[in-house]
Amino acid sequence: MIRPGGFDVAAEAVREAGLPRSARLLDVGCGEGETLTFLRESFGMEGVGIDRSPEGIARGRARDGLLDLREGEADFLDFESRSFDAVLMECVLSLVEMRTEALHEAWCILKPGGKLIIADLCYREGAEILHPSPGLEGLPTDAGFATGTVPPPEGEEDVCACDDHDHAMDTGRCDHYTPGVPAGVFNVAQLIEECKELEYRFCSQKYKTKELDTYVAEKIFEHGSVEAWFAAMERDGLRRDSFCGKIPEGTNPGYFWLVMEKIGA
Repeated sequence: MIRPGGFDVAAEAVREAGLPRSARLLDVGCGEGETLTFLRESFGMEGVGIDRSPEGIARGRARDGLLDLREGEADFLDFESRSFDAVLMECVLSLVEMRTEALHEAWCILKPGGKLIIADLCYREGAEILHPSPGLEGLPTDAGFATGTVPPPEGEEDVCACDDHDHAMDTGRCDHYTPGVPAGVFNVAQLIEECKELEYRFCSQKYKTKELDTYVAEKIFEHGSVEAWFAAMERDGLRRDSFCGKIPEGTNPGYFWLVMEKIGA
């Protein structure tokens, strides 16, 4: 799993979120659960992890028998409503096609006042804004941080697991669904506005691009080249397009973390 800054970025965001030691946290896209182990040992948190990779889940269970790891998808969270104090999405949201649904699913399973913690890729200052989302061109761009969207796959429909709102039963599509998927790099200000529309309140945010630069440099030094690094990850069971396939060509991304708070019931 890609983790710029090691566990320090997650630790900083968790501290900023003000979560108690007894907090129940869901790690979406948990990989082998290393972050959950860290949060349990360092913060006393009760963690649950989901990931789409059964191989990663199996390795995580073998590594740490105390972990509660399950197969699952970010846009279909099969948990009771209002059952978590926090949801963590670390290097995950930019890979989710139904991004708005994933954000809404997180809202559904969070307790009122619960925290959504996102750590992911963003454009660097001065980057060209590619493929702005329809109707959002006028939003602030945080000095050039931008994202792109493309239409959802043809024939794709989304069914929300949440029981907190009505479904469009004639189509089977969640009434909170918004077409468009991220191109792998976020406009942080635009993401914040999207979360606000889903009844989150902004708490705090910080850019951590230096940690991303250091991480990439260390991996290149370790493996000799970017291609050798990618090949090593693929040998470990990670598909290349799972971590870099959606980044527009020529993009030099930055990194950030963001904390939002659920408002409403």
